Amino acid sequence: MMERPKTRADARAHINRIRKDKGIDTESGSSGTFTDDLEATLKIIAEGLYQQPTRFLLEVLQNADDCSYDDPTPTMHIFYYKNRLRIDYNELGFTERDVDAICKVSSTKTLSADQTGEKGIGFKSVFKIAKKVWVLSGNYSFQFDIDRKLGMITPEWEENPPGKVRDGFTTSIFLEIRGDFEPEQLVQEMKSMSPKHLLFLRKIRRININIEAQDGETWETTLGRKDEPSRYGYLHTTTTLSQKDTTSQKDKTWVYWVYRHLANSLPSEPKRAHCTQSVISLAFPVRVARNSKYEPVIEEQEVYATLPVRNFGFKANAFRSAIEQLNTGHLRYTWPRYMPASNFIHFFQNVNGEVKGMLLRGEFLESIKGDLVSALSVRYVPQSMRGRNNVPLALSDKTESKYLSLRYADSDWDSLERIGVRALSEKEFLDDLERLDDKRIDRESKEWHAQVAKVLTRMYQDSDLYKERIKGLPLIPLSNGTWVSASVDNIFFPESQEVPIPDNLNVSFLHPEAIKNDDLRFLFQKLDIKPLSVSKIQDQILGLHSTAEPMELPAADDVLVAHAAYLFQTGWKSGGTPVPFWVISEEGKRQRSKQVYLSPTKRDSYGKYFDQSRQKSTFLHKKYYQAVGPEVRDRWISWLHDELEVQNSPEFVRKLQELTVKQCSTPDPLQIPNLNDLISQTVFLFRSKWVNRSIWGQPTPFDKFWFITDNEQCHRAGQVYLEHRELQSRQYLRRFRQEFPFLHKEYYLAVNKHESDEWLTWLRESFGIWNVPRLVSPSDHSEFSADFQRILATWPSTEFLMLLSEEWGRYKAYFESKAGAKLRRELGSTMVSCRDGSWPLEDTFTIPVFPENKIQSTLHVQPLLDIPEPDSTGWSFLEIFGVTIKDDINTCIRTLEKIQGSKASQSFVSFLYSKIQEKFDENPEAVK
Repeated sequence: MMERPKTRADARAHINRIRKDKGIDTESGSSGTFTDDLEATLKIIAEGLYQQPTRFLLEVLQNADDCSYDDPTPTMHIFYYKNRLRIDYNELGFTERDVDAICKVSSTKTLSADQTGEKGIGFKSVFKIAKKVWVLSGNYSFQFDIDRKLGMITPEWEENPPGKVRDGFTTSIFLEIRGDFEPEQLVQEMKSMSPKHLLFLRKIRRININIEAQDGETWETTLGRKDEPSRYGYLHTTTTLSQKDTTSQKDKTWVYWVYRHLANSLPSEPKRAHCTQSVISLAFPVRVARNSKYEPVIEEQEVYATLPVRNFGFKANAFRSAIEQLNTGHLRYTWPRYMPASNFIHFFQNVNGEVKGMLLRGEFLESIKGDLVSALSVRYVPQSMRGRNNVPLALSDKTESKYLSLRYADSDWDSLERIGVRALSEKEFLDDLERLDDKRIDRESKEWHAQVAKVLTRMYQDSDLYKERIKGLPLIPLSNGTWVSASVDNIFFPESQEVPIPDNLNVSFLHPEAIKNDDLRFLFQKLDIKPLSVSKIQDQILGLHSTAEPMELPAADDVLVAHAAYLFQTGWKSGGTPVPFWVISEEGKRQRSKQVYLSPTKRDSYGKYFDQSRQKSTFLHKKYYQAVGPEVRDRWISWLHDELEVQNSPEFVRKLQELTVKQCSTPDPLQIPNLNDLISQTVFLFRSKWVNRSIWGQPTPFDKFWFITDNEQCHRAGQVYLEHRELQSRQYLRRFRQEFPFLHKEYYLAVNKHESDEWLTWLRESFGIWNVPRLVSPSDHSEFSADFQRILATWPSTEFLMLLSEEWGRYKAYFESKAGAKLRRELGSTMVSCRDGSWPLEDTFTIPVFPENKIQSTLHVQPLLDIPEPDSTGWSFLEIFGVTIKDDINTCIRTLEKIQGSKASQSFVSFLYSKIQEKFDENPEAVK
């Protein structure tokens, strides 16, 4: 009932009814196993509510905030003296329902959106420090005594409490501190209370704190809160918090702009089953600057949900509405400073993603054009990409809606970045420059061109990624007044005219005024614009060879030979970059240099197969060996290979390897070579040291290669297996050998005996041929292979568990890898045979943990795996899949969670709790 007793007699009668309901004042009294268990449970609850015993102060504060007040300044008074604590507040007085709530183990209160907390379990936290608690409220006067039977929930009427209700107050609570509690903890907690505790309360506006030490020294402070309509164009309120320390005579104030949002459709919470709404208050610390405008105050804040929980976190819709309000006033360009440096954390579900998505996609930021745009679409232009008057270098009517307004301070870039704003990237800067037309570029100032050159030079130096695009920008002024890109051939500095220019060369020169600026000159140099020199002649030759078709080349063979000889004699190097170059073959045909082979000085042969293949290839014309003197001929031959990529014998072998692999991995089964040919070509790859490499250059198995199996069938490498002597004793081998294809016996006889071990190792490493069942897919190590899926589907669980046990040394790394999480989950959910039926592997036990006489037959809390020698340490690896292999506190906790909602006996539940208490010291964190 919500009524307040009208007389002390009515109040006392209510207390007597509570005692009678609990069996205290009856003839039989309150006794028995159930009462003892409840008593023990109450003590566990009271002791375990919070790690900090003084946390109860906040519980009492939130209870007081839920009371009804007619005083314009709802006030709480907290007074510590003589090992006692007194708490007073000027509410209207306890209702019968309030008294019922603090006399129960759980609250029966139905919360609404404007309630702060609950009076039920939270009130029990006072017994962390109190031996006795007296409550005086209205006509009520009763106490709780922890030393009496069910004393924490059974009130006793008190005619002589330790004090009277404070003048001007209605409710007083007295606490007698326990002898085993250190009062200094309470004193320090009281001194540390902050006005911020008032910020998110609904009613309490003042807290008076008094401390009277044993030596007579006193300490006093008053915490206050004052709300007023917000100024500076904002809706909602401005809250001023104050702290007046009468001991040190220091007064402090804090100002917050507070936005309150009503959140609907809250997720289900068992303790608040009927609460579907909640008021979310967002408080932004501010100060009034000299210009009479709000400025953010950046300091670490806390989130309060009835009690402070942890740093930052709030409903996305509430924050959206708050930002929209902030965008209407003086904080329009400074609110991003409130964004925390750490990731968003919240007590609501899925808020992290909601807030991030809202901040990214909501249109809260202003562009240079003045539109509101999203953090995802807007770009902050770094200072290096701005010119005179801070104007972005690439600003145009096409970019003004994309660039962030210059009214946001550069010093706030870190805050802007945290909400998802990205800096204009080098690629985007180039995109925007490319959108500028030639007329715009021509009329820009010298300063603009110099600043652009500075940015482009840095980009050109830092990475090869944008070099070609920079070369393609029409920012090069020529002496004839035109603008061209650096991709145009044969541009030189004017001073190159002092060097004799070969005939028939098409060259252009930079504008003499442009090269007077150091930034522009440096950019031109980076773009490989140089004085005409030997290197330029080399470039002319290379340019001809890279672009010309065979019919466009000089007719005489000697000219092509001379081109190569000139490059060699002038010391030209390719720098490791492939250069297209034409050469003459033995047959007199024009061929690209990389398609021609040098005649070997000594024959490297791998037998008849190699010799027959040579007749199908192209070799360099003999004129090249006569183009230089004998004293440099060897160096010349090496240069042809190193710089022009004329192929040598090893390259020929590599090409032959590629052809062989292509033939032996054909997608057409009708094109697969016969057994002998397939084996002989595989042996060639083995003896020529072929290794399949990934795109990163690392060796990787090639599982598309064809092999013949012992039943004369063709299978891909990824489907066959190797025999291995060491596995003959494996229990699973017979079934494995019968159900899966193994390599044909001729493969084991295809090489010499001394090559056998190396041959088998090469087959395994080069083609991924396993000798035990393949665990994972070659292309995705987070998926089981088709073979292993077949084993899981068709083999009895005892057999595939034995397989895992015997081959755990091979499989362990896959399960423990980053990709192994999915494998562990899938295997953990696989149904396996137990002594009492089939269960998911993750729910099973290898050994019994709980005594059979403690478990009801209907509970099935410890299904035992059907495996041989379950006590063997060889099964310890099953723990990675969730199998219980030992008796520890986590097992008890999981079992307790599992039987929730079941008809478990009280004795079994008590047994579990006793086990948890017994093993608490093993892992205290598990209980939290």
